[in-house]
Amino acid sequence: MQAVNVGIPQGSPVSPILYILFAAPLHRLFGPAARDRDLRRVRLISYVDDNLLYVASNSAEENVRILQKAYDEAHKWAVENGLRYDAEKKDFIEFVAPRTSSDATGEIVLRDGTVEAVEKLSSFRWLGVHFDSQLRFKQHVDKISASAKQAAGGMVMLMNTQKGMRVSDSRRLYIACIRSRLTYAAAVWWRGLERVEPGRPHKRRRRGSDGRLRIPPPDADETKKNTESASHAKKLDSAQHAALLRAFPAFKTTSKSSLQVEAACPPMDLVLDHCLDQAALRIAGMDPHNPVRTRVTIVTAKASAILPSTEVSRAMPPPISFDDSRAAVTRPYSTRLTALAKRLPDNIEPATSSMQRGSAGSLGSHAQVYIEGRADWKLPEAGKALDRAEANNSIEIYTDGSLLDDGSRISGAGWVIYKDGQVLERDHQCTGQFCEVFDAEAVALMRGTARGVALAILLNAKVITVYADNQSVLQSLRSTSSRSSTQIFAVLSLLVQQYLDWNPDCRISFRWVRGHTGVPGNEAADEEAKQGAEDGCFLGPGSLPAMVSFAAAARLN
Repeated sequence: MQAVNVGIPQGSPVSPILYILFAAPLHRLFGPAARDRDLRRVRLISYVDDNLLYVASNSAEENVRILQKAYDEAHKWAVENGLRYDAEKKDFIEFVAPRTSSDATGEIVLRDGTVEAVEKLSSFRWLGVHFDSQLRFKQHVDKISASAKQAAGGMVMLMNTQKGMRVSDSRRLYIACIRSRLTYAAAVWWRGLERVEPGRPHKRRRRGSDGRLRIPPPDADETKKNTESASHAKKLDSAQHAALLRAFPAFKTTSKSSLQVEAACPPMDLVLDHCLDQAALRIAGMDPHNPVRTRVTIVTAKASAILPSTEVSRAMPPPISFDDSRAAVTRPYSTRLTALAKRLPDNIEPATSSMQRGSAGSLGSHAQVYIEGRADWKLPEAGKALDRAEANNSIEIYTDGSLLDDGSRISGAGWVIYKDGQVLERDHQCTGQFCEVFDAEAVALMRGTARGVALAILLNAKVITVYADNQSVLQSLRSTSSRSSTQIFAVLSLLVQQYLDWNPDCRISFRWVRGHTGVPGNEAADEEAKQGAEDGCFLGPGSLPAMVSFAAAARLN
């Protein structure tokens, strides 16, 4: 076996990291850090080796001139680094308003050839999405509808009314292979059947009913219908109907609505709206410093009994603006990202930031922390509490979460702390109507651990054992990969690491205990959690914690 001196193995996870480091100087040529004034107005988007240069201004000729200069810089960098741009894989498109379509240049002359602009009724494909000059995405919908119908034709050989796969399997095949084509990148091209446009502010003072001159408040937001989206939904419903007729034993004359009900496949406009909701949740869960996240305003949860006070994310203006005047900075604007943000519920849980002060990493690799994993749960003794002899001079913490099943969906967290078999503390907390059981378990884990650490310092205990009957919570704590209650796990990780840094001879372990198996500590924690949820029934609507977790938002959507 010989050592390789050039390159890295194919499929290595190091490959994308090294490529990002290699291509970083190319990105520094454009944007705010560029030396040239014109290049500061250019933005470069890259996906592996696919590059996209774009610029915006009030003049098509100005755009062409700046793009020519930008391409010259990119071409120069590529030559210096032993690369070249394929002359046959270049596309040039001008996004212009319908009333100014006559101002388009039609082509751009580069140092290695001339590139004709995409025609008005045509489109170009980038990362699987077909863009047209008006951003109507009509060609994209036409192409994916035709592709879905063609794929549905291949299902004929797999099933019919006499033989073939089961109906449940054919439905899974349709969702995985056909509907996924119809919903690909829906957040880019689907805007919903209706959209909300922000009200425009007034600039001139007007005389009010009291006779005084003042600037009126901004107009109310206006709901408008998207006629193009209705046309898109009709075409996509036709493609879905053609596929469902082949996937299910139905007559050709079966109506769309009846077949959708029998197949449990909603109309495409509802499916696409759900895709928008999922995209909005992904944006809300991004790091607040993410460039996409900074482009939207999201009202996160305020100070509550669960979390410390958090700041509201304020939107930054788009990186390229047509109007640089002072009035344009404060003018409300509507983009596809801001429209996505409006789909989020108010007071959604704040996302954690890897750049905030005192941010903690994963506890799974900490030398003084032991967290049971999936391999431990497969052992014969898994899910049982440690013997008292093994837990000498230690503090045991049992945590649990509960959700009322009376329709109110009020959740609660509970924890019980033991030392040498004696109960030191038992308490509970209501976590509101917008938290799932997973979130309540996470709150219980954080609150119980915080109180256990405080008692361990007071009683000079060296070992802390925390029990939870939810494996998903422990797995999220181990890998910091949770998609809900991210701030809870961040606070817990930071608390544990600070405690262990000051007490190097102490140990903390998080273990799984099987629920409802007669373990006294777990049963006591379950009673406290139910009490916390029941306490919420006696609180007024305005007194309940208002934070909406990511898991609850996904369920509501």
